Amino acid sequence: MHKIVDKLKTCRLNLNKLIAIQFLNFSHFIDEYFFGFPEWATRHFGTTSKNYYLLSHAMIILFIGVMMWGIKKGSKTAIFLALAVQTVFFTNGIFHIITTFLFSEYSPGLLSQLIIFPASIITYKMVRESKVLSVREVAHSLVLGTTISVLIILSLWLNMAW
Repeated sequence: MHKIVDKLKTCRLNLNKLIAIQFLNFSHFIDEYFFGFPEWATRHFGTTSKNYYLLSHAMIILFIGVMMWGIKKGSKTAIFLALAVQTVFFTNGIFHIITTFLFSEYSPGLLSQLIIFPASIITYKMVRESKVLSVREVAHSLVLGTTISVLIILSLWLNMAW
């Protein structure tokens, strides 16, 4: 336990950067909402109402807020989750790039990836260099984030009209 605490103390600045990157991720929600993601998703997948979009993303924002508090407290679990969340945003960006080309139409959320892709690389690099997480934990976090992203994309085929 003391080894983890010592590692967290030596990378305090990195933890603050990790928190700042989570704030950058919020730009993606703004990008999606104001460029009409619910309408776009409804045209190409199942029905996605603005109410559903707002409620589901409010829950995500709440989760990220709690996670940011955990990072500030030096929680190893929160760092693990931050890497997983960043992986969700990164893989979601790949989805937006592919669908923009596939549908020959701007996929709302693509623009914010100009910020999120580099932030994702910085996050991965910070977590790896801090050695707070083992190689195995990093791999598990990346798999978790990718799995969540796939589930989110698959949910687009559900009828969320409420």
